[in-house]
Amino acid sequence: MVSKKVVVTNEHGFHLRPAADFCNSTLHFDCDVKVVKRDKVRDGKSLLSLLSAGVNQGDEIEIRCDGSDEEKALSFLIDFVENHMGKESRARLFLRYVS
Repeated sequence: MVSKKVVVTNEHGFHLRPAADFCNSTLHFDCDVKVVKRDKVRDGKSLLSLLSAGVNQGDEIEIRCDGSDEEKALSFLIDFVENHMGKESRARLFLRYVS
């Protein structure tokens, strides 16, 4: 298992579109993904679970990945949250990680 903490910089946090992009991206990796906010663990592959976490701008979350491509998944998801959430097409960003 690998994990890293990150601060959400998107001004709207994990609203529907970035949360959906995050969740949809996780489906391409062969690992479990968890998002932790204030000791509550959410399923990072479930849109409803992620939205129910109420992640807002400035919140610190921990992303945990456990599985065969955990390192690649964690790298992608951290980059997504720090730099691209709501700014770049998830498809274009994803293509940079799988190629």
